[in-house]
Amino acid sequence: MPDSPSGLSNRILAAMPAEEYSRLLPDLEPFPLVLEHVLYAPGEEMTHVYFPERGVISLVTVMREGQEVEAATIGNEGMAGLPAFFGQTIATARWIVQVADGSHRVPRRTFLDHVESMPGLQRLLGVYAGQLLDQVAQSAACNAVHGLPERCARWLLMAHDRMQGDNFHLTQEFLSQMLGVYRPRVTMAARTLQTAGLITYRRGDVQIIDREGLEDASCECYQATRERFAGTY
Repeated sequence: MPDSPSGLSNRILAAMPAEEYSRLLPDLEPFPLVLEHVLYAPGEEMTHVYFPERGVISLVTVMREGQEVEAATIGNEGMAGLPAFFGQTIATARWIVQVADGSHRVPRRTFLDHVESMPGLQRLLGVYAGQLLDQVAQSAACNAVHGLPERCARWLLMAHDRMQGDNFHLTQEFLSQMLGVYRPRVTMAARTLQTAGLITYRRGDVQIIDREGLEDASCECYQATRERFAGTY
C-alpha cells in the first residue's frame, strides 16, 4: 500500500487495495473536524464525503418541532456521507462533529467517479453500510428501552473508542442534543457516572477514569455495536 498522508488512520482507506488507493490519494484533501461544525444539514447538498481519522461525527435526526437525537456515531471505522454512495445528493439528517480532530474529504462527484472503477472500495462501502444500518437500529432500540445513565455511558464509550487518549471536550448542551433529553437530565446522568469514579466532567472537559467500570455501567447496546465493527475490514 502506498504511503498514506501523515496521521491517516481511517480503516476504510487503510483496507483499500493498493492500486485503488493510489488513484484516490490525489483527491484526498486534509480537512479539520471542528467541534459542533455541521457538515450537512437537512435539505442541503452533500458536496463532499468525509473519512474521519480520530475525530467523531454524529448522524442526527431532526424532528419537526426541533428536537434532535443521535441515530449513529461515525469515527475512523467509516465515512460521513455514505448516502451519496447510493445516489442520494441531498441530506435528510444533520451530520455534526462531536469530537474535533482530523479527517480527509473528497468531492462527492469525484468520489463517485472513482467508486465506479473500484470494486474493492465498493465492497468496503457495502460492508460499512450494513454495519451502519445495524448501529441505527440498535440506537433506536436503546433510546426506547434503556435508562439515561446507561445510554450516556454507551455514548462516552463509543466516542472513546474512536480517538486516541482519555480526554475530550463535550458540553452538556451538546450531549443533551445527542441523547435527545433536556440538559438537567444529562447533568444528573454525568454526575452519577462521576460519583461512581468512572469519569470526571468539568466545564465541558471529560476524562475517562475507569474504562472497565464504564463498560459495566453501559447498557448491552455498546458491546453489541462494538462487536459488529470489530475486525470487519
